[in-house]
Amino acid sequence: LRTIPCGGSAVPKALSEGYRAATGKPLLQAWGMTETSPIAAVCHLATTFDGISDEDAAERRTYVGRVVPGVEMRVVDPDTLAERPWDGETSGELQVRGPWVIRSYHDDERSPESFTTDGWLKTGDVAVVDQYGYVKLVDRSKDVIKSGGEWISSVDVENELMAHPRIAEAAVIGINHPRWQERPLACVVVKPGETLTRQEVLDFLDGRIAKWWMPDDVVFIDEVPKTSVGKFDKKVLRAANERLTELDRLKDEFLATVTHELRTPLTSIRSFSEILRDNPDIPADQRSEFLGGSPDLISIRGKGSSIRPFEVVRKMDAEAQKKYQEKLASLDSSLQQVQSKLTELQGKKSEGNRIVATPEVAKAIEDY
Repeated sequence: LRTIPCGGSAVPKALSEGYRAATGKPLLQAWGMTETSPIAAVCHLATTFDGISDEDAAERRTYVGRVVPGVEMRVVDPDTLAERPWDGETSGELQVRGPWVIRSYHDDERSPESFTTDGWLKTGDVAVVDQYGYVKLVDRSKDVIKSGGEWISSVDVENELMAHPRIAEAAVIGINHPRWQERPLACVVVKPGETLTRQEVLDFLDGRIAKWWMPDDVVFIDEVPKTSVGKFDKKVLRAANERLTELDRLKDEFLATVTHELRTPLTSIRSFSEILRDNPDIPADQRSEFLGGSPDLISIRGKGSSIRPFEVVRKMDAEAQKKYQEKLASLDSSLQQVQSKLTELQGKKSEGNRIVATPEVAKAIEDY
């Protein structure tokens, strides 16, 4: 065994070091695209790095390396196209050009926006370059988290998470924040037979990443959804987050309205798991119909509480991924049901000075 090439996405240090421990050979990282035919950079360690420590060498191997002869590379501000310094810290959009790098897409209206006017291909990768010309992929431009005017690399946070001995895989996405624009949310898959808490994850990250990079929350899922070629499919997680955030907003609005209209200090409503626990005679098909998955789905709290975007946790197993569109349609239906129940509150009636709900609304409250 001479070498173990690896590509497709940025290689976590823990993964490369795991191979080195098992085989004596670390992963040889390379980078390219179909558009670059396909190899554009390879991370061979130059003689400049002879004698460095194993830890420094492991860190160096997280770079995709230097571009191959014939390919030109630059890292620029995506808006101004001003070139970023080669200091290993300042990130920007990675662009390439060369005799075997494509210059347009055939019969595709998006082609002009994928290239600069002077012929550089916009790769969609965010990268830094060090003084030796070694390129490190920081993130995909669509995945980088923009927080308070600064960029947070979801890839770097994921790599640190996956160094945890009890974490099988992890994906980090940006969620909307009223002050900072976006904040990180860590979606973590725990290894079979292991247990892990939110605080244990955050404690592990403490000191490994910048304080302001720390995820605002940690959620545990069964599997990170993936594309057909095995890459993390973060658009699935982002879409789920957007829809679940809206559902949470409607739940909170519903509960607050019920509390106001009935003059009842409702602060919480039983979760579906509690309802199912207390009603074992509910048929199995009804137990799993909501979102087509887990019975442990919802915890609704009163006005003023902080309901996190993933309070509703979707099962992300392989079968669920295949039925993703159906699940979104199901969730849309759930949103409509909540909106309908809000409308039902208009059917209340008065008994003297006391406001009571119609039987239908009372049933809706009991169900929720």
